Amino acid sequence: MMACNEYPRWEEYRERFRPVFDSFVATYNPPFALSVGLRYQNAIQRSKLGLENVGWAELLSPFIAAEFGCEGLLETDVISDLHRFEFKEGQDRILVQHGMAKNQLTQEPVYSIDSNLNSSGKVDLHDVFPRLDQLNKHSGSLFRLCIKDRLFNSLEPMDI
Repeated sequence: MMACNEYPRWEEYRERFRPVFDSFVATYNPPFALSVGLRYQNAIQRSKLGLENVGWAELLSPFIAAEFGCEGLLETDVISDLHRFEFKEGQDRILVQHGMAKNQLTQEPVYSIDSNLNSSGKVDLHDVFPRLDQLNKHSGSLFRLCIKDRLFNSLEPMDI
């Protein structure tokens, strides 16, 4: 397992991981991988995006945070929420846990979207990085489904 707090692009992280993977394979010579996975933990902090006065209902898709679009329920009245769902995408399984959290330093409310993407079963070592690339694509598509255009545009997306 290799982790980092942030990186600008998947391709950069992938290239940093490659030598670690190659060294592991050279040292231990495993015949295959039993599981290939990626995990993304996104914390959406409105103040960092200049959106501190924008409600979550305007930033998040209704299926991901329905309580914020509920008539008569104020955002500030929601003390906590936690949602979890899992689905298959071809041979891959994706577990998503999401909900309100707090930035530990500022105590500002953030919306957390934690995606754990896994491709299990015997994976030939030559297929590990193509599988990781596919999981990364699933993650990007999932995150985009979770957010509305206003939030997407404030993230300054890069063309791939």
